[in-house]
Amino acid sequence: MPENDFPEQKTSESNSLPFEKDPQIALNLQHIEINGISGPLVIFFGPRNIGKTVTLLRLCTHIAHYDIRPDETFRTDDQYQDTIKTFEEVRRNLKFAPSATGNINFLLLNVTHMGSRFCQILEAPGEHFFDEENPGKDYPVYLNKIINSDYRKVYVIFFSLDMFKKDQDKFNYTSKIGRLLRERVNSKRDRVVIVCNKADLQPFMNAGKPVEREFRDALYKQDTFRLLYDTLEKGGFGHIPFVPFSAGSFIDDGEGKFAFALSDKQYPARLWQEIHNSIEGKAWWKIW
Repeated sequence: MPENDFPEQKTSESNSLPFEKDPQIALNLQHIEINGISGPLVIFFGPRNIGKTVTLLRLCTHIAHYDIRPDETFRTDDQYQDTIKTFEEVRRNLKFAPSATGNINFLLLNVTHMGSRFCQILEAPGEHFFDEENPGKDYPVYLNKIINSDYRKVYVIFFSLDMFKKDQDKFNYTSKIGRLLRERVNSKRDRVVIVCNKADLQPFMNAGKPVEREFRDALYKQDTFRLLYDTLEKGGFGHIPFVPFSAGSFIDDGEGKFAFALSDKQYPARLWQEIHNSIEGKAWWKIW
C-alpha cells in the first residue's frame, strides 16, 4: 500500500439503514433539521467514549461570557427537549460526575457574542462518525449534508493515546478521517483542530502543563496514526493546531458518588483559542 493511501470505504446493504440497532437513534435521525445551520460550524468529531460531551461542558464553563443556547429547531423529536433540559441542568451543576452525558450527546449550540452569532457547535453521537463494529459505514444523511454545505466548518477531531483496544480499530478510525479530509473537506475554507483528550492520564507534563511535542510524538509516531499525520501535512490546511486536553478528574468522595473536579483553565482556554483563531484568524498582535 502506498504510504499516503487509505483503503477505500466499503459499503453494504446495511448502510442504507444506519443505526438500526437503536430505534431511538434512528428516530432522531429522521427528525434532524439542518436549515438553521449557517456556520461557522464547529464539529466535535470522534467515536464513543472519547469525551466529546464532557469537553463541550468544560468549554462552556470557560466561555460563559458568551451567550450559549441549544438550537431549539435542530431536532423535532419529543426527546430533544429532554436533551436540552439535561444539558442546561448539568451545565449549571458540574460538582458531581456528569453521569447524564449520554442524554445530551446530540445537540446543536448557538454561540453568540454581543448580539451576533459567533459560531455553532455540533455534538453528535460517536457512532455517527465512526462505528467500531462497522467501520466502513457511511455518515448519516444529515451529516453528509452538513459536510457538503458551503459554510465554514471547523473539524475538532478527537483522539486519546489509549483509545481503542485493537490497533485495527485505530487504523480504521484514522483511515476514515483521512478519506474525509482528502476527498470532502475544503482546505481553503475549512479548518482542522486535533485534540488529544484525557491528557491528565499521561506522563507528558512539566510544571503542571502538558508538553505538546511529547503528546504529538506519542500520537503520530504510532504506526496506526502515521498515515493521518501524512494526510494533514499534505492536505493544504496550513498550520493544524494540536491541543492536549483534559476536562477534569473524577474523584471518589467515599459516599458512592464521584466528584467532578474541573481541569485547570489552561485546557479550555487553549482549545477555545484555537477554535476562535480557526474562525476569525489569529489576532495581529499575536502574530508578531
